[in-house]
Amino acid sequence: MPMDLKQLQRQLQDALAKRKVWLPLAILGVGILGYLLLVLTKPQADVEPQSEKAWPVAVQIAKPGTYAPELVLFGVVESPRTTKMEAAITADVVATPAKEGLTVNKGDVLIKLDDRDVKFARDQDEAGVANMKAAIKAELARFETDKKALEHEQALYDLAKRRVGRQEHLIKKQFGAEQALDESKELLRSRALAVTNRQLAVDDHINRLAKLQADLKKAEADLNMAKIDVERSQIRAPFDGKVTEVYVAVGDRVRPGDELVQLFDTADVEVNAQIPPEYIGRARQAIAEGREVLATATIDGQQVKLRLDRLDANIDKGRAGIDCMFHIMGDAGKHISLGTTTALRIQLPKRSDLYAVPIKAIYGNDRIYIIDKGRLQAVTIERVGNMTEDDKKIALIASPTLKSGQQIVTTPLPNAISGLRVSVVNVDEEPKTSSKVTVE
Repeated sequence: MPMDLKQLQRQLQDALAKRKVWLPLAILGVGILGYLLLVLTKPQADVEPQSEKAWPVAVQIAKPGTYAPELVLFGVVESPRTTKMEAAITADVVATPAKEGLTVNKGDVLIKLDDRDVKFARDQDEAGVANMKAAIKAELARFETDKKALEHEQALYDLAKRRVGRQEHLIKKQFGAEQALDESKELLRSRALAVTNRQLAVDDHINRLAKLQADLKKAEADLNMAKIDVERSQIRAPFDGKVTEVYVAVGDRVRPGDELVQLFDTADVEVNAQIPPEYIGRARQAIAEGREVLATATIDGQQVKLRLDRLDANIDKGRAGIDCMFHIMGDAGKHISLGTTTALRIQLPKRSDLYAVPIKAIYGNDRIYIIDKGRLQAVTIERVGNMTEDDKKIALIASPTLKSGQQIVTTPLPNAISGLRVSVVNVDEEPKTSSKVTVE
């Protein structure tokens, strides 16, 4: 009996323990069922269909115009006639009239060298020339004397010959002596030898005179060289120019080949600039046809005019464009320093197919957007350049697909893409037609 009571007590305790576990779970389950019932039975709101957003934009009506573009290039002032003058003689520097930056005229003395040594050499060569001229005169006089002497020698020879003939005639008649005949023959031979020697002297006159004349030419050449050396003792400007460098000072000893002074021709100054690839063909055609391509620039504070002179024959490695040389017109080169960097504004032929639009209307430098049936439509364009109107830069574009009257979007949209829905809220005023366009 006691065992049954204890067993019953344990069963009651186990039942109470299980009840403590399942009761919270039952309460949680009832709560979840209640929440689901509330969600399923709540009233449903009416769903309205969502409409596509239309982005507000401003537009400009496309209208082609005629413009004369200006291509802006950056170049460096150079001169193809920059010369370094060198010493041609060995001498001391005695004066340096040339100064850096000095404008000089053709023939002005730039550097003076000691000329005493070269003048001594010149005087010696002058004496040599005078000596050779005297020798030629003596030879001519000798030639005249030899010709007259030859006549006398020939006459004496003829007399001796007739004398031999008479002696032989007397011997044949046995009136003459053999000794007298021998003496006559000896005299004849002596006269013949004298005639031969004199004839040789006369005939050799041409050779002697030619040698003396050659010696005279050499002496005159030496004299001319000496005179040139005297002139070279004064370094003179070979053209109107500007001095850029002086390499010597008074007292310096210079030798042939030593650099003395550098200057450039102020009448031949140019700007070397690189022209973009798309303009190379036009520039070459203009030069070939003899058409002037003009440009303007502000160099060292002065406005100058330039003319396209030539294009470089080579394109440097790693560069797309080609160097072009613009000659500075007039006498502006006298007031310009080499090495100056400047901006060239090149006048290009007029075009009648250009559109002026705000710069902000261009995307990626090669496209704009027009409106077609309320949606954006991309149009590929060529950006020719910029123009300034009322201190505002306006882009100049060309496109074969852009038509007059189309609406060009001028509002910059960060999400611009073909097909985007837009609505026009403003029509911008069209830019005024300008005759000048700046290509940058």
